[in-house]
Amino acid sequence: MNIQPGMDLGQIICNNSVGAFQPITYDILNASTVNVNWTPGRPNGINHTHIFRNQISTINLGGADGNVAANNGQDFTITINSTTVTYTVNTAAPQNDNQVVDILNGLRTQIITANLPVNAVVIGSSLRITSINGAEFTLSAGGGIAPLQFGASNTTQTATNTVSIFGDPAIPGLAVDTTYNFTISTVNNVFGCNDLLLKYQLQDQLLLLWNQLLH
Repeated sequence: MNIQPGMDLGQIICNNSVGAFQPITYDILNASTVNVNWTPGRPNGINHTHIFRNQISTINLGGADGNVAANNGQDFTITINSTTVTYTVNTAAPQNDNQVVDILNGLRTQIITANLPVNAVVIGSSLRITSINGAEFTLSAGGGIAPLQFGASNTTQTATNTVSIFGDPAIPGLAVDTTYNFTISTVNNVFGCNDLLLKYQLQDQLLLLWNQLLH
């Protein structure tokens, strides 16, 4: 978890002020759920929002079923971030590769076996790769004899995983300057699931001033 550039953590805001508090946004990595807890409590009028969207990228394998036999023994690779998985074409039994989809299904199985933080599905002559927990990834492929080769990957949806603190404080009965501490905790981490030791917490604070004109 990292605060985005330009965010102001030193804000001192008057109670019942409108538009004075500049939102504070953090980038979240590898977690699908975020909790925000306040001490002594969440200030009335202050909220948070978690924006979460997975990356979706596709990569197409060119050629046709008739080109598979000429690629017997060829290695086809998919690289996600820095991890490469390989599928070797074998037209003989029991593998019996004779269609483009056989190669794609073989690579999908290798991706699953490698336990990469993505989901992979075969759609027609393409692999569609979707990230888990709003993470970004790079995707490339190689191998094969033309025309049975992969093209460049295409990202159809970018990843976003942020939490923002925002609002206009309006705390009834606030009579003294009060510091409100907030703790952001990540849950459902892609590598640690709900292991308490692998949860991430970040603590910051917001100082609200007693607005004497309104008391």
